[in-house]
Amino acid sequence: YSKNLDIEKKYILKKEEDLEYLTEQNVKARLRAARRYTRNHEYSMAMAEIEEILKIQPENEEALKLKKDIKSGKLKADLYYALALQYYRNGAYKDALKKVKKARKLNRDHTDAEFLYHMIIARIFIDKGEYLQAKSHLLDAFKIYPENEECLTLLNGVNDLLKARGK
Repeated sequence: YSKNLDIEKKYILKKEEDLEYLTEQNVKARLRAARRYTRNHEYSMAMAEIEEILKIQPENEEALKLKKDIKSGKLKADLYYALALQYYRNGAYKDALKKVKKARKLNRDHTDAEFLYHMIIARIFIDKGEYLQAKSHLLDAFKIYPENEECLTLLNGVNDLLKARGK
């Protein structure tokens, strides 16, 4: 009788180990899917995967962090920032400005978006020939990233133009 009991215990322990392993694999697969959806900016799909993970492991730190980031808007802010940067690089400053404003609204602590905002405004003022206003925004950008070569180049160019105008 005790031998059968030992066999039964081993069988149950093995089944529990198998279940733990499969559960862990399920969580890992769902996390990979959630990360992929997040990279593709498919936040509702990512959130569905995260909710399933949290049903299985309510304390899963990575899932909790991803959920927080999605709900806070930080990830959407990154998307708008990336779009703004592309528009900026292509010289479409008004479109860039719209996107970077959305990024700043979604994440007030987005340093890169703040820097880009000032660079875009400066470029718009430079295009209009309003160098004093451009200089003001370039100085704000410079305070954020003093080593940025583009910012330094524009700032030096604007300063030279202002000197030539006697301002």
